[in-house]
Amino acid sequence: GYNEKSRNLRRAINLAFDLEEYIAIFTNGRALRSYGPIPPGIEGYEDRSQVDYVDKLTKAKQLLSDAGYPNGIDKQTGKPLQIYFDSISV
Repeated sequence: GYNEKSRNLRRAINLAFDLEEYIAIFTNGRALRSYGPIPPGIEGYEDRSQVDYVDKLTKAKQLLSDAGYPNGIDKQTGKPLQIYFDSISV
């Protein structure tokens, strides 16, 4: 959805997702991480690789709580949040 709860959930997932681990496992390390729409080597590219991962996780936890899932638990049902990740094969 497009409400604030849904936006916060998407932002939390984005912050907590470890793309380096994804690249290592699913592409056998044969990919470059891009930190925005402009890829490395093109004028205007911003290297944001030095962002502190712990700070990102702290922010992700806060957004998850704001979305109604404190500590990954749905406040309404008391059940853990389940996320299904679909990946394509290349």
